[in-house]
Amino acid sequence: MSRVKKSAYVLLLIIICVQLSACKQGETKENATKIVFSEKFLGIAQMSPEDWMTDLIDTSEGNYENVYVNDDGTTVTLEITDEQKEYWLRSRAELLDDLKSQFAQLGDGYKIEYSDDYSHIDLYYNLELDAYDAIYYVMYTETFCASQQLFSGTGHDEWMVSFNIYNSDTGKLVTSGNSDTGLSYN
Repeated sequence: MSRVKKSAYVLLLIIICVQLSACKQGETKENATKIVFSEKFLGIAQMSPEDWMTDLIDTSEGNYENVYVNDDGTTVTLEITDEQKEYWLRSRAELLDDLKSQFAQLGDGYKIEYSDDYSHIDLYYNLELDAYDAIYYVMYTETFCASQQLFSGTGHDEWMVSFNIYNSDTGKLVTSGNSDTGLSYN
C-alpha cells in the first residue's frame, strides 16, 4: 500500500472514530433527564444559580452528565441518567434523615415529619428554639423535599411543599404555609 493511500486510510479511520465518539456523546445527553431548578426553588434554598450549580457539582460525586446555569440566568439544569438519578434520590433522602436526627437532638418533642411523596412537612418545636435555627431547618427540609420531588419526576414548575409548624409542648398548630406563600408568625 502506498504511503498516500495509508495516510488517507488512517485519516479516514480518525474521522470515523471522531464521528462515532460525537454520536455517542449526543446519545448520552439525549437519554439524560433534565432536572430544572427554578428561580422559586433557588429562592427557597437562598442560593444564586451559580452557587447552586457549584453545590450540585461539589455534592455529586460525579453523578451527572452536565450541569449549567440556563440562558435566563435565573435557573439551573442538571442532566442525569437513570442510574445517576438513583444516586440523587438516595443522597437527598440521607440528607433529610440527617436533618431530622439533628433537629430531634435540639429539644424534647422536636421532630420533622414529611409525606412519602415529599409534598408535605410537619415540624414540631417550641419557643426555646432560636428563630434563625427554626428558619434553617424549615428552609433545608423544604429544599430537600422539593429536590426529591424533582428527582422523582415532578416538573420544575409543578412541585409544591406545604408545611405546618406545631408547638411541641402543646401539639397545637402555630402556622401553615407552602412554597408559594412562605410562613408568617403572629
